[in-house]
Formats: sequence, C-alpha cells, structure tokens
Amino acid sequence: MADACTLTTTDWQSDVGRRYVAAAVQTGIGGIVSRVLQGFAPIILARYLGPRNFGVYVLVLSLVGIVAGASPLGQDAALEKFLPEYSIKNPSRGGAILTNTVILFSGALAVLCAGFFCATKWIALSIYHDASLTSVFKFSALLVLTLSLFNLAYSVSAGLQDFKNYSRAMIVRSGALTLFGWLGVMFLGLYGALLGPLAASLLGLTLLTITTLKLSRRRFPGLLRPRFSRDLLQETFGLALPAFLTGLLVAPAYWWANTLLARSSGFAEVAIFGVAFSLTQMIMLVPSNLSIPAVSFLSEAHSSDNEKRFGSLVGDNFRLMWAITLPTAAGCAVLSTSVIHFLFGAQYQRSGNLVVA
Repeated sequence: MADACTLTTTDWQSDVGRRYVAAAVQTGIGGIVSRVLQGFAPIILARYLGPRNFGVYVLVLSLVGIVAGASPLGQDAALEKFLPEYSIKNPSRGGAILTNTVILFSGALAVLCAGFFCATKWIALSIYHDASLTSVFKFSALLVLTLSLFNLAYSVSAGLQDFKNYSRAMIVRSGALTLFGWLGVMFLGLYGALLGPLAASLLGLTLLTITTLKLSRRRFPGLLRPRFSRDLLQETFGLALPAFLTGLLVAPAYWWANTLLARSSGFAEVAIFGVAFSLTQMIMLVPSNLSIPAVSFLSEAHSSDNEKRFGSLVGDNFRLMWAITLPTAAGCAVLSTSVIHFLFGAQYQRSGNLVVA
C-alpha cells in the first residue's frame, strides 16, 4: 500500500477505492487469524482453571472490558474520522488533533486507573460480596491501563490508515495472549492466566507505538504540536462525546450479566455464560473488522466532495456486511452445541443452549 507522502492529493483521493479494498482484506484476514489464535486462550484456560476459577477470570476480563471501554472517551471515533480527513484538507489541524487527543486521553486514563485501583475493595465487597476478589481486581487495574493504551494506539493506527501494521499487531497480540496465558496458568494458576492479556497488550502496544510514531511524523511533518483552542476542542469532543455515551450505554451489559450470574448462581455459571458468549462473537468477527477501515476511508471519500465515490463505498460496505453476517449467524445457531462440546468439554455443555437461544 502506497504511503500518503508519496501521493499527490489528486492521486490520494482517486486511489481511495483500491486502498479501501486492500485495507478491508488486511483487516479481515488479520481479524480472522487473530480471533482464531485468541480463541485458543479460553479453551486452554477453561480446561486448566476449571469452572470456578475460569468464572473469576471471565468476570475480571468483563470488568476490565467495561472500564477500558469507557476510558477512550470516544477518542477512537474522532481519530478515525479526523486524521484521514485533515491529512488531506488541513495537516496542521490534523497534527494538533492527534497530539491533543493523546495528551488528554493519557491524563484521563491516569485518573481513571488510579480511581479504579482505589475502588477495588469496595467493588469486591459491595458488588460481589467476596473480599477475596480485591487482590484480583487490583491486578486488573494494570490490565485496564495496558489495554486502554493499546486501544489508543490502535485508533491512531486506523486513523493513519496503516492497516498493514494494524493487522500485524492484532495477530501478534492474539498469539501472545494465548501463549502467555497458557504458560501463566501452567505455573501460576489464575494470576498467571491474567498475566497473559497484560503481556500481550504490552507487546502489541510496543509494536504499534513504534510504527505509528514514525508514520505520524511523516504524515504531519513538524505539525505534531498541542493546540487546545476552543474550536479544535469543540470539534473533537463534538464527535467523541456521542461515541463515548453510546459505548457507555452498551458496554456494561455483558459485565452486568456476569455480575448477576456470579451473585445469584456462582462463578461456575459465569464460566458457562462466558463460553457461550465467546462463541457468539464469531458472528461479528469479519463485520467488526471491516467496519474500522470503512470509517476511515468513508471519511476520506467524504472530504474529497466526491458524492458518487462516497455513496458507492457506503453501499458496497453494507452489502458485504449482510452477506457475511447472516450465513455465519445461521451456522453458529445450528452447530453451537457440537462446537462447544468439542472445544471446551462436557462440563461446559449447557452453554450450547444459551447460544442456540
């Protein structure tokens, strides 16, 4: 894929369709490979930890997911829209938005993780009525920090349309998650299992930071300077805030379902629900990965004032999503019981009923 710096503005705009297809293929393949690699982690951990400890593992990751999901403050939507748009229209503004977002996000993340760490005892006692979870939740504050920074680097990479390294980091992180999780659970049990996502996120963060820093300096040469002007902040938060509120409404659902199960039925039932839920994610595997380059290139096409090209990309993207999602959903519904029995064992067999339902 050609770099933005080697193309004129006209070439960069007229080439958007071809680059979108290339990015969609890269993220699609990267998403499938990474999900396959990542899919081995719950299979291995479920077998080694047993239902009770695996239930604790699922509960911790669901809590980490909701906190890390809230922490971006909608920055992913802002970066994925404004960076490709302003790299063409106004590079100075694009460089300022990138720098502002990284600074503001890092500050908010530091406050959030400190608050989460201090609240772990209250969370364990008041929500789960189990003081033994306090130390596990304290450790999960590190998971929130690393996962949130990794998601930030992910968003910057997507905004810069560096989907080759984006997909590579996705695969490396997923492979590391399974490998480190397996080694950790073998030697350290539950805490070793939690070291897996921590080490994997650190590795992925390192890879993305190196590549995005180099590309940012090339895409916005000498323009990576903070500028906290009123109009710039209004534009950024005008898009980021609705995305943040939407995520804040949706993200707690899985965590709250796990919480209710843990309080009413125990951690073994949380494990069964986690197995079922992990299988249902196959339905959104390809569409979710295609949506990321779609947002970036649709923003670029829209900024070029080419309505025909923009409309064509929108239509093609919707048709592709439906063509992939419907057959996958039907296959998961029909084969879920057999797949769960084969992958996770008879002790998680009841999760098949949840998937079919």
